[in-house]
This record gives sequence, structure tokens and C-alpha cells, in this order.
Amino acid sequence: MGTKKSSGKPVSKDSAGKPPLKDRCEGPAAPDPYLGHARAVMIACTCANTIPVNLPRTLAELGVNGIPFQQCVRTGVRTAGYAIGADDVPSAPGTRLIHVVTVIQNAPRTAT
Repeated sequence: MGTKKSSGKPVSKDSAGKPPLKDRCEGPAAPDPYLGHARAVMIACTCANTIPVNLPRTLAELGVNGIPFQQCVRTGVRTAGYAIGADDVPSAPGTRLIHVVTVIQNAPRTAT
């Protein structure tokens, strides 16, 4: 047999240093067809220079200038590998950050 784990269970030599079997059996994960909520929150908050707790605030309340914010969000979405139109990102001062997240989270994956 092989060496013992910290739990005291013996480890066979052929499995030492390898990822768990379920990770070895599955191929690489398929990319998500849409950007998704978590990525959208990260992009919107990064571009607004804030944290997720401020999602209910408006761009004006956050002191965010609309056009540079809009460009930052579009760049973030495209860099992540998803497509978004030039005018799809809302940038009006009264726009709530959560609304931006809702709009961009459905950005489709770009064809590769």
C-alpha cells in the first residue's frame, strides 16, 4: 500500500497526487451560453468602482459618469467572451446599478 493521509487512511500509489476521480472523468466544462448574474455583478461593480451592496443605488448616487461607465461595462463583457451592443448598456444618471446587471447578464457568448 502507499502512504497514509492525515485521516489515517492508506493511499494507493496510483492515486497519490492526482485529482479526484470525478474531476478526471469529466472533460472541460462547457462555456456558459450567457454571461450570468455573478459575472455581471463583478463587471458592473468594478466599472462603478463599488461593491455589490450598492447595487440598489443609481449611477448618480455612486458618482459614476455614464459614458465612461458604459464603455467600461461593454469592454468587460467583451473581454469575458460575450457580446453586447453599443447602446445596450444603460448609462442614464437615474439608472440603478442592479438594472445594468439585469441587462448585461443575458449577453450571449460570442462565436469562436
